[in-house]
Amino acid sequence: MRRGFDLPPLMFTTREAQALVASVRVAQSRIDTEPAARAEDTLAKILGVLPETERLAAETLLVYAMSVGPDSATRLRLAQLRHAPDSKFKIKMTYLDLKDVSSSRVIRPLACFFWDEVWTLAAWCENREDFRNFRVDRIRTLDVVDERFRDEPGRSLAEFFRRSDCDGSF
Repeated sequence: MRRGFDLPPLMFTTREAQALVASVRVAQSRIDTEPAARAEDTLAKILGVLPETERLAAETLLVYAMSVGPDSATRLRLAQLRHAPDSKFKIKMTYLDLKDVSSSRVIRPLACFFWDEVWTLAAWCENREDFRNFRVDRIRTLDVVDERFRDEPGRSLAEFFRRSDCDGSF
């Protein structure tokens, strides 16, 4: 086997295989297209090596998630934002708040969160000099700034979780 393909053999019970199928079906309608496609590819690989009984039980699971997820513009923004925290590039964006007031922000993206119907972006806002949550569907323009940021005390995802009274495990 080539390097990176050395996963030990895994065996799934029928219920575990069904849980994987259900999870992928639910997630696909709520995330952007790239990870949705990767989830489908991964699931196909897993199902392909299962014994026939478990594979058939998983494939015929009568649990589906209808596409009520984000609209195409939000999915596009989510795709852009999903990699932003790892790249450590600042982002300049135009944001429309819940009162329909537009503002221009420069942020340090920290993480994306899904709240049943809405995606949010947790970030350090340079304009407000504090943490902010931005609804991804209310971001109007988004540009990556050619300026990287470093993790600094008081501006990290860990500090965001501490200040949110949350341990990050959800």
